[in-house]
Amino acid sequence: MATSTLEANATATGSRALESRALRDASDFEHVYRDARGQIARIPWATGESHAALVAWLNSEGPCHVRPGCRVAVVGCGLGDDAIEFLNRGFDVVAFDAAPTAIEWAMHRHSSHASSFMCADVCEAPSRWRHRFDLVVDVNNLPWIEESRREDYASSVAELLHPNGAMLMICGGTDSEELAGDSDDPAVSAPNLLDLVRSFGLTPSRELDDFTDDADPPRRWLRGCFRFNR
Repeated sequence: MATSTLEANATATGSRALESRALRDASDFEHVYRDARGQIARIPWATGESHAALVAWLNSEGPCHVRPGCRVAVVGCGLGDDAIEFLNRGFDVVAFDAAPTAIEWAMHRHSSHASSFMCADVCEAPSRWRHRFDLVVDVNNLPWIEESRREDYASSVAELLHPNGAMLMICGGTDSEELAGDSDDPAVSAPNLLDLVRSFGLTPSRELDDFTDDADPPRRWLRGCFRFNR
């Protein structure tokens, strides 16, 4: 497994506790955004900027997988910062989240790109999105999904992907799912992530990146790009 120190300056996410580390359904996420009352610092997974591991991937490996103009789906886009990174680089972006308050907030923050944001649950995504996207991006959503729902969630994400497309997943990393279960900053182990995506016929383009960021304390991350087996 590849190990590196993130070259970009990253800000840790998920450092603020919720009552439960994993959320059950869309209404749980909506409550978090609504209760934040416009304060980004009260959203455990939000930083107000694009994820550094995403930016680093776009600057290095991204051009090997996608080009500007390609169709990109940003799943669970939250406040929209990762989607804006793609939009600013010329991609055709659909960014969506199941929480209406998150989408309203994203449209307000990024008003010039408001038409790219929409409210939708990936598990009930419009049929026209099936196998449509050249790149499907999931940034740290999986660890926040209750473990019993992760397979259904990941299957729905994979359904968006064009047969020749790529899926980029970035999430908090851990060696022990048991330890992660008691954490206020949820994470997923590399073996579990790989088993999950492989069950849908996806395979990593290379070894997962396993690295720590520059936060205090440092946060561990996993990053992988996956394609369908051929």
